[in-house]
Amino acid sequence: MKIIRCLSVFLLVITLSGCKEIRKTQENDKKELSAEDIHEVLILLKKADTDTRKNYVEKIKNMGASAINPLISELSSDDAEIQESAAALLGIIGDSTAFVPLINGLQGGIKRKYIVPWALAKLHDSRAIPHLIKTLGNNDPEVRIYTIKALISFGYEAINPLLEAIKSQDPFVRAGAVTALGDIAGSEAFNPIVSLVNDKNEDVLLAVSHVMGKIGSDLAIEPLVKFLKHKNKNIRINAVRSLGIIGNIGYRNKNILENVLIDDNEMEVRELTARVLENITGTKYKYKNDKGEMVFPKNIDK
Repeated sequence: MKIIRCLSVFLLVITLSGCKEIRKTQENDKKELSAEDIHEVLILLKKADTDTRKNYVEKIKNMGASAINPLISELSSDDAEIQESAAALLGIIGDSTAFVPLINGLQGGIKRKYIVPWALAKLHDSRAIPHLIKTLGNNDPEVRIYTIKALISFGYEAINPLLEAIKSQDPFVRAGAVTALGDIAGSEAFNPIVSLVNDKNEDVLLAVSHVMGKIGSDLAIEPLVKFLKHKNKNIRINAVRSLGIIGNIGYRNKNILENVLIDDNEMEVRELTARVLENITGTKYKYKNDKGEMVFPKNIDK
C-alpha cells in the first residue's frame, strides 16, 4: 500500500508540475514581447511547433521598428538557425533599415544564404536587384532558386538589369537571368534570349529551351526544333514542352516531331512528344516504347 501511495503522490507531483508548465507557456503566449525577449524567442523557435511559431512570428511582426535592431544583431549569431529566423523576420517586418545588414549577410556571414533573397523580396527594395543578380552565380542551387524567385518578384523593375545579366561570363548568372526573364518579360526579351541558343553551357540551354514556350513567339519554333537533336535529354524535353505551348508549329515541324516518336533514344522524350502532338493536333499518337512496340501514352485511350 505504501508503494501505491508513493506512486500516487509522485504522479500527482508530475501532473501538477506539468500543469504549471502549461500555465507558464500559456502566460508566455499572452505576454507582449520586448526587444530584450528577441534572443530567447529565436532560441524557442528552433524547437517550437507550427502554431507556437506562428504566434511568436506575429508578435515580433507587431513589434515593428522596436524589433529591428535586436534582429539585426542576431544576424551575427554563430547559430545558423537563429540567423535564418532573424533574416526571415526582418523580411516579414519589411523595414528598409534591414536592407544593408541583409546585403552584408548575403555577401558574408549568413550561413543559410537562401533565406536572404527571400527576405529581400519581402522588403521589395529595388536596390537589391544588382546584388541578387550577382547571387545568381552562387554555387548552391538552392540559393540560386530563391534568388530567381526574388528577382521575379520585382517584375518590370528587374527586366533591364536581367537583360544585361544574360551577357555575363558566368553561366549560372546567364541561366538564372533567362529563367527570371521567362516569367516577367515579354517580346523584348526574345532576341536576347535567342542569342543564347548556341551557348556552350547546358545550364543556359536548359533555361533557354524552357522559357521559349513562355514568351510564345512563333519565331522560337526554329531554334526549338534544333534543340530536339541535342544530346541532353532534358533540353530535348524542354524543347518538346515549349513547342507544345506555342502550338502553331506548322506542317514541316509536325513531321519532325512525329519522327521524334520513333527516333529519340529516350522513351520519356518519345512519350511526351506523343502527348504534345495530341494537344496540338487533337489527334492521338503512338510512340515507340522500350520494347520497340508502337503504343499510346498511358491513360490515353486507343
